[in-house]
This record gives sequence, C-alpha cells and structure tokens, in this order.
Amino acid sequence: MTRLKHIRTAAELASLTPAPELAGWDANALEHHRPDAHWVLFDRNTVLARCSLWWRTVPPLPDERPGVIGHYGAADAESGRTLLEHVCNALADQGCTVAIGPMDGNTWRSFRFVSERGDETPFFMEPWHPPEWPRHWQAAGFDTLARYRSGLNPDLTHADPHLPALDAKLTAAGYRLRTLRLDDFDTELGRIHRLSLSSFRDNFLYDAMPAEDFLALYRPLRARINPELVLLAERDDELCGFVFALPDLLRSQQDTVIVKTLAVHPEQGGNGLGGWLTAKVQQRAGELGYRRAVHALMVDANRSRRISERYGEPMRRYVLLCRRLTS
Repeated sequence: MTRLKHIRTAAELASLTPAPELAGWDANALEHHRPDAHWVLFDRNTVLARCSLWWRTVPPLPDERPGVIGHYGAADAESGRTLLEHVCNALADQGCTVAIGPMDGNTWRSFRFVSERGDETPFFMEPWHPPEWPRHWQAAGFDTLARYRSGLNPDLTHADPHLPALDAKLTAAGYRLRTLRLDDFDTELGRIHRLSLSSFRDNFLYDAMPAEDFLALYRPLRARINPELVLLAERDDELCGFVFALPDLLRSQQDTVIVKTLAVHPEQGGNGLGGWLTAKVQQRAGELGYRRAVHALMVDANRSRRISERYGEPMRRYVLLCRRLTS
C-alpha cells in the first residue's frame, strides 16, 4: 500500500530506496536548494514518486502568489498523479494561487520539461527526463505557462557577414572584448553576477540570486570551462556584456559548444552588443576546432532567440507548466 511522507533531511531520504526510474538523483540538492518541503510517495521502502515545494521565496508572477514544484520524478503515471494532487493541495494550504513547475526553486537552476525532443542527443547541462513525465503533469491539470527552445548552428565554418561591421562599430564606440581570467575566477564571477542581476531583472519569473548562491552554482564548472569561450565586453573598465559558452561534454565527437548565457546591461542594449558577443564566441569556437554551436534554453519571446535564428533552426522545445489552485 502506498503512503505519502514528508521528508525533512537528505539522510531521511537516503534511508529509502528509489525506484529504478528515479535512480541517479542527488539527494544533496535538498541541502543546497533549501526547499520548504519535500514529499515522497512510497510503497514499503521504495520511493515511487518525489518532489520538492517552495512557497516562501519564489519567482514573482503578477497578480498571483505562486508555489513552485521541482525535483520531480515518478516511476509511473498513477504515482505521479497522486503525488501532484497532494502537493498542489499543500501549496493551496500555504495560500498559493498557482503551482508552477518543474522548477528547482528558481530559474537559475534546472527547470522546464522537454516538449519536442527532435533528433539531437541531450547536451551538457540540459534538463532531461523520461518523456512520460510531462504527461503526468498534464493529466493532473497542468497547462503551459511559457515556452522555450534551443537552437543549433550546424556550421561554424560559415562566416557571419554582419561581423566586420559590428567589429568596426563597437570597437570605435570604445568596447573591448577579453576572455575570462580563470586565475581570478571568483572576482570574475562576482562581476558577471552583478551584470546578470541588471540584465535579467525584467525577464519572466526573474528572481534575484544572492552572490554566494551564484558562486556556489558556478564554481563546480571551473575545471570544465575553456576561458577562450567566455567573452566579456568592457568599456572604460566597466563590464557591459558577456557570453558564456562551454564544450558539450556529453557529445562523443567533442565538436560542439553550448552558448549557455548571453547578457547585456540594459543601458547598453540596442547597439548590437549581444549579436557581436554571439558572433565572436562562435568565431572563436570555430578557430578552436568546433564545428557546431547550441544556443541553449531561450525563452521564445527573448531577444537572444532572434539572434539565434540568424544561424540555424530550433533543435529542441520546452515548456514550463502551471495549475490554478483552489483552497
């Protein structure tokens, strides 16, 4: 007989055995992501479904009090539906008006379901899950809140015809590009964090991340970063924009880079700086021997999507889901 259990520590969760479909998830995320609750559905000693809830500190949604569901996994549709019904009621009891997910607390961490997989294999740091999991949520009454995509530039040998003009224009305006200084990594991350807060503040579901959490998120990537693929645009020693790319470590051919983050200070927008950073990092990747670039995880309405469309087509689509709650 299945039962629901409120898990309070990673050690308590470790005392249970996950179903094979749930194996591989790091229970230490409970300590790092600090959810307000973590629930499991289990039978005897086997976890059949799991998820975490956030309601105290969550991304804002106009005219709503959102609750967030993340760390989701389920061995089967019935277990997933049972757990989702329970946690939606739990969020409603906390005064939430809408449930959003999947999202591991905020949009700085893993969120979204893959909705159209395409033919490409998963790339490094891409959210990935069994194809059944979005259907669990839809069966539980969740609808689409936002849509996202990843694009693919299949040929980095093709020169961007806009780049010479952008080079001349932005260099004349006093902008200079440099690569990331790995020997001063924390200082560089601090500057990138401050610019990110300004650049992303108007993004959908934006929630400011404290500097210490940002550093904890990116420090584990240090050994995997090629500083030649992280470009910073400065003018008068002020950071105005950056593009963060890294190799796709999941692809056996090692021929692909992931353009993960593009940010431009709002006061510097509209002058082509985002397009310049994208073109330059792809040019540099091609010089390093990479053949392809993934433009990763863009919200459909974002300017970065329009930049990406200059170079290729969508390779994957994603959704973020929501459900109206009633107390």
